[in-house]
Amino acid sequence: MKQLSFSLPFPKKMKRPAQLVFVPSPVIGHIVSTIEIAEQLVARDDQLFITVLVMKLPYDQPFTNTDSSISHRINFVNLPEAQLDKQDTVPNPGSFFRMFVENHKTHVRDAVINLLPESDKSESTSKPRLAGFVFDMFSASLIDVANEFEAVSYTHLTLPTILLV
Repeated sequence: MKQLSFSLPFPKKMKRPAQLVFVPSPVIGHIVSTIEIAEQLVARDDQLFITVLVMKLPYDQPFTNTDSSISHRINFVNLPEAQLDKQDTVPNPGSFFRMFVENHKTHVRDAVINLLPESDKSESTSKPRLAGFVFDMFSASLIDVANEFEAVSYTHLTLPTILLV
């Protein structure tokens, strides 16, 4: 009787360090969910680095990581506060939130430029290459920024499973 061998096609470890950029919605529940998925991803590959770009709502305190158990390969960048035009302020919370995220596009772009190595073609660079973006469902309008960098983008849904039923 001939014996069959079977192996699961697990992805190979990355040879060169790679950077994922996460952009969660500026609500603590979304930030916590983002950190949890980031921790799971960096635990799978020691060549993966994640930067979480944190938007600050008006009157909120900047985000500070006080949890020493979070991997050193997960970094947090507080984006500058986006200035909303007085004429842009509307009573509808959904409209406010869309404008709030849109007004962070330049801050996200600038933060990613600072993360990039001088030459993405150089193998000897100390900075990891940009592998892609992971956007929260409510910050998905920032996908235009990922397109500017010719990077792949993913959307992370932070809703509890019960709401999907």
